[in-house]
Amino acid sequence: MCYTVKGFNLYAYDTTPNIFEAKVLAEGKEVYQLVDTTGTKNLVEENVVYLCQVERVFKGKSIRDTIVLYWKIDFQVWWIPRVGKEYILYLDFAREITNGGKSIYEFGSCHPDLLAGTDEYAEYVMALNHLSRKESTRFTSRTSFVEYYDDPSAPNIRTLTGGFRNGRRHGTWIFYKPYINFLSDSIPEPKEALTLTYERGRLLDVKAQIDDDLTAPFVSGWYNHYRSKLNKE
Repeated sequence: MCYTVKGFNLYAYDTTPNIFEAKVLAEGKEVYQLVDTTGTKNLVEENVVYLCQVERVFKGKSIRDTIVLYWKIDFQVWWIPRVGKEYILYLDFAREITNGGKSIYEFGSCHPDLLAGTDEYAEYVMALNHLSRKESTRFTSRTSFVEYYDDPSAPNIRTLTGGFRNGRRHGTWIFYKPYINFLSDSIPEPKEALTLTYERGRLLDVKAQIDDDLTAPFVSGWYNHYRSKLNKE
């Protein structure tokens, strides 16, 4: 099963070296003899690969104009890319492997399905633009539950609020209680789950509110990560 947080996740942003938008140009089936970073050879049976055009980079600068994605078909497939469609891709969900001296990015189907044209995609783009531009303003990222409940009255709830001053994170940044895909039958209340306090880019304080077992692993992971960044720019 794919246990992921619905809506924009600042922790995923902060721990991912490369985030970009790519359009799937073509699909193929290949048999690869792959070598990972440890030198271990792994014979991969015929599977799906995609040639992608990188449209824009939100974070990182090492992405080529075109890349090859090897889509690892897991036992329980959540989704697969479609030719002609655009997606936001996070390379923390992939590992870079080499085949004949060429880099291939191996993705699994647990990568969030961030398809262009969806409400969630639009919210990701808004948040990613704020984080890349670092303009002196506050912003709020939200997520919609219409697609999950098929109900136009389903609310949009806050997932993150934050702001910048002079190009640096400043003031209070708040992660709200997450909704975990496939694990929860109810929409979470917009309660504060993690509060970060910044002063001109320096993280001064981290506070967590963990009130249920369902979201505890996610909030605890966020808390431990940001605690390690205290008093650092």
